[in-house]
Amino acid sequence: MKKKVLLYLSATPNYGGIFNYCIFILQYFYRINNIDLTVIYSTKLYEKYLNNKSTNILIKKKSYIKLKIILYYIYNIIFFKKILKKIFTIFVNTKKNNYDCIFFLSHELILFPSNKSKIISVIHDLMHIKYNSQFREYNKYSFFLRNFLFSNIIKNSNLLISDSLQGKNEILRNYRIKKKIKVIPYIPIINKNQKINYKMLKKNSLDKNFLFYPAKFWDHKNHKNLIGAFALLNQKKYKDIKLVLTGDLESKLYFELKEIISKNLLNDKILILGQISNNQIYSLYKKALALVYVSLIGPTNIPPLEAQILKCPVICSNLHSAKLQLGKSAILINPLKVNDIYESICKIIDNKKLRRSLIKKGSENIKDKLKKNNITKIIEGIIFNEK
Repeated sequence: MKKKVLLYLSATPNYGGIFNYCIFILQYFYRINNIDLTVIYSTKLYEKYLNNKSTNILIKKKSYIKLKIILYYIYNIIFFKKILKKIFTIFVNTKKNNYDCIFFLSHELILFPSNKSKIISVIHDLMHIKYNSQFREYNKYSFFLRNFLFSNIIKNSNLLISDSLQGKNEILRNYRIKKKIKVIPYIPIINKNQKINYKMLKKNSLDKNFLFYPAKFWDHKNHKNLIGAFALLNQKKYKDIKLVLTGDLESKLYFELKEIISKNLLNDKILILGQISNNQIYSLYKKALALVYVSLIGPTNIPPLEAQILKCPVICSNLHSAKLQLGKSAILINPLKVNDIYESICKIIDNKKLRRSLIKKGSENIKDKLKKNNITKIIEGIIFNEK
């Protein structure tokens, strides 16, 4: 008998890496047989990745976290329960269909927990605790909201998923729970048969010699240190190298970075492309000298693995679980030291043999992860076996 499974994809590109996580996890679900899959999703951007193996329902996610918190409290007044359950498509759908499993992938507030369905939730990281008030995105207000959200998720989920042993231990330590936590490492699925977007590359004069850093403009992404390292690079002998950044062109940090770029006379050397398509990101990985991933958070990250899948050498912050994720397949650096970033970039530029070695080791790292972690079987185990 087929298991009825609901996959809830609420992340948008504004969620950063969680959006891409939802996309590749969806592909793993499509590899599972003997399930009746329903996908509820919040943006049409998912539609190119959906197929007829699932029943697909688009919802317009207009209720933001503040409204959800208010509704959560109202929900606890019994009189309002029946009314509120009619508001949200996902919960009406859940009630009608009696799913065996419901997967929440995007830190979703669970307003109406089901007694009949097994609820599985992903907690991607608890970096708001480690970096409390050190970054604008982890201010006191955000700290409160995230703690409220994760407490709700933990309370109403039967099983939690983390990306790493470090992530699992941080959940256990900070929330003092006894619930089961399954570790499912990030292993992206990328269509390697895509066509390179030469039109986009030519338009931006990116035919050769550029570095790539795809990251939202958040303080913890550490763009300022990367730009500082790139300024050193440009002052010396590497004037033909460019740096490509992506991200939201309306954020406060974007305007701060633009000012720093102008002060260092790097306007023609550092390109900020805004939010771009996955095919454009694919093309940039394929043609870049290297991914320079200087983020300060973890425990692990998706872009270094995406780069390795597409044979792009990786420079990565040596923080949290990066060493376990990448081993010797990347140049690991101290992202807080501008000179360390600068020197690692120089090595990549100067040493073709090193680049070839990193590409080879990166491919071996991906093969090793796929061999040790059969994500499809892990998800199957959660659906069919675990209570």
